Order: sequence, then C-alpha cells, then structure tokens
Amino acid sequence: MIAIHAERCVHQQCAVARCQACVDHCPTTAWSVDASGLGFDAERCDGCGLCVAACPTEAITLPAPLPHIRQTADGRRMAWLACDRVQSRGAAAGKAGHVTCLHVLSPQWLQELPDSGIQELHYAQGDCASCHRGSFACGVAWVERWHRVQQATGWPSTLTLHACSAEEWQQQQAEQTRQAPDIAKRRFFGAVLKGPRQVVQDQLPLAAQTLGSGRPYAVRMLEKLPAGQGKALWSVALEPERCTCCKACAELCPQQAIRFEREEGDSSAETMVLEMRKCIGCDLCVDACDQNALTACPPAQAAAARHRTDQERIASACERIALQRKRCVQCGVDYLLPANTAARTRLAVVPQDQAQALLCPTCRQGRPAQFNRLVE
Repeated sequence: MIAIHAERCVHQQCAVARCQACVDHCPTTAWSVDASGLGFDAERCDGCGLCVAACPTEAITLPAPLPHIRQTADGRRMAWLACDRVQSRGAAAGKAGHVTCLHVLSPQWLQELPDSGIQELHYAQGDCASCHRGSFACGVAWVERWHRVQQATGWPSTLTLHACSAEEWQQQQAEQTRQAPDIAKRRFFGAVLKGPRQVVQDQLPLAAQTLGSGRPYAVRMLEKLPAGQGKALWSVALEPERCTCCKACAELCPQQAIRFEREEGDSSAETMVLEMRKCIGCDLCVDACDQNALTACPPAQAAAARHRTDQERIASACERIALQRKRCVQCGVDYLLPANTAARTRLAVVPQDQAQALLCPTCRQGRPAQFNRLVE
C-alpha cells in the first residue's frame, strides 16, 4: 500500500500550488483535486504506484518490489521481476518477483541494486498498450528515465537490464520452485531459511527498500559532481525584467535551486542564484510567482532563454543575477530589483517620472501587499 507524506506535498507548502501529477497518472481515479485540495480514496487504489513515480517531491512512496534472486555457476547474481500483465491474475502485492507495474521502478532503485551484488535485472513486461494503466504511465518509460539520470549525472552502473518473454519468466519461476527448499521437512534450518522475501529484503540496501520518484536522488547525484559538470534534468526559465525579487520562489523551493545570496563584506549587495541542476521539477516557484516571471521548460530551452552559448555553463545550468537594493519613498520598505532593470523593465506599470521610479513594485502597481502568499 502506498504511504502519503503530506508534509512533502507542494499543496502543503503553498495555497496556489497547481501540481496534480498524482491525479493525472492515477488509472483508478483514487486521487482527486478540487478547491479544498487533494483527496485520496484508498478503496479505489490498486497499488500500481504510478502516482509514486510521478510525484516530484516524493510525497508518495511505496514498498519496493522484492525480486527473485538467482546466482549462476560463475557467481553472477541476477534479479527477476514481472508485472501484473505477465504473472497470473491475483498475484499478491509484496510477493517475491512481483511488481504491479514496472513503470513505478525509480532510477534510485535501479542504481542501488548493484550495492547488494546484483549485476543483472531480468524483467518481463506485458503489453502496455493493452493495459488499462498504460496511458497513465509517466511520459518517459522507466528504463529511459534511468538512462537519462545516468547520462545527466555521469554516474556509472554495473547493472545491465535484460527484457525476457513471458515464457522465459514462467520457466524461471518453475526452476525457482524446484530449487526452493522444503522448509516443512527441514525444521532444523527454519531459523536460517525464512523464505525468498526475507532473504531478498535483507540483501537490499535500506534506501532501495522504498520506492519514490527518485528525483531528489538524481539531484543529490548531480550535487556530488564538481561545478560545471552534470546536466540539469528539470528547469525553469526566468525573465528578469518581470521579476520583483519578492523571494517567494526561494522561500518555497525545497531544493534551494533558486536562492538569494548576500555578497561578503557588503550587506546591501545580493545575488539571485538559479542552479537548475538542483531542480526536481515541482514547479512550486512557477505557481507562486504572481508576475509570471518563471516558466517551467526543458533545460535546453531554459538555457536558450538565458542566451547561453557556452557549453560548460549550459551543462552546469547555474546563473547568477546581480540585484540592486532600493527603498520605496511611499511605504519605506527596502526592495530589490535585478541590476539595470530600469532599462529593460516590463512591469505592469512602467515608470513615467522620477518620483514613480522610486516606488517599490507593489506601490508602483497600486495594489496592496499579499501577505497570504507564503505559509510556514
């Protein structure tokens, strides 16, 4: 059964969050969203886990599948998994070798299998086109998601994937059954041989025993790389001329992909930093920006929007924008604007005289401050 971590959900962070990844990817309509927020009907849930794979903040998790483990004569360890469409109807969730839907497998789970000595993953996958879950799966197949993370992080893996047919899977199952010891007749070894589930669970690393979307994991892998290496997997593009530096995006970003830094030795000088290799694609910053200064887009498109041509800077996807501190003559509040914004501003009201140019963005547009835009 899925586990819900409400504190991670973007709807718990901001009232204007528009994410509905779980709703869009649920084939049984167990998830719903309305004006009051997200709703979950446990009776409708079939445990497929597609919402788990779609949730960017891992607010939904699922116990990881327990693959069958086989070891060859030359010492290679292989894991075997099959989805519902291959196994017999009514296969119990949590049964060794069973996963409801292969599309729930995260890059993290696959990347960490070698930590338990597994070199090969053999999987049997049914026809997704004829499966009622097929159209609800994430836009990118589970194998391709793993390869994308590998390419972006440059993180090597000794795991190889092998697709097998339903017949090969059934043959493996039959062989597994023949080789399984009869514990009822060997009570002496009962404390040692506790069945495939216990053996496999103990051999998997702790992180691989729970499934999430794997997005925070991918970000952690990118952060381990030297500056300038690694490619962002998700990104937002900023239009500095629209930005009022209200800092809502930085306050809400769960990964600090957008943040404000003070310059050493000068408390009045600040810099806006957009480090997109930290981004997990939750789009919370986009939803919170009332000036539409941020747009979710693929990393390559975001780099083009920033007029980047240098390949190293595009790869690191890190941008620093110098800010100017000013004080509003009307409300007396200090505010920040991107440097030279007066020459390129496209705010709702463009200053026409020197007096109006000294107003903060809120006073300049003649509207009250929106104190309810952030929640702690």
